[in-house]
Amino acid sequence: MSTILEFPTSHRKAEALRGQLTNQMGELDELYLELDVLHGKLNDLEAKAAGQEKWFDECLTEYASLIGSENLEIEMLQYSANTKIVVNSDSKDFKLEWKGDEEE
Repeated sequence: MSTILEFPTSHRKAEALRGQLTNQMGELDELYLELDVLHGKLNDLEAKAAGQEKWFDECLTEYASLIGSENLEIEMLQYSANTKIVVNSDSKDFKLEWKGDEEE
């Protein structure tokens, strides 16, 4: 006796696609939940960084008033929102400067 192979009908193809779509929906739901968790963590970290940056600038402002802004270490200026980049258009050199003095 021979085996009879049924050719796929549009109904069977639709059922197979429905199954694949249902599985994909579940996977997408899991990804969306994970993204929500990660977005929450990212927002928390950004808020924490903003608070630390504010504190850093307050301390740096006080430090600059004690030692003179021209004596601030360049590494410290990298973390401050009170820093400006000054570009020499002739030499194309640039430097970071403390702009905290300008706000006073």
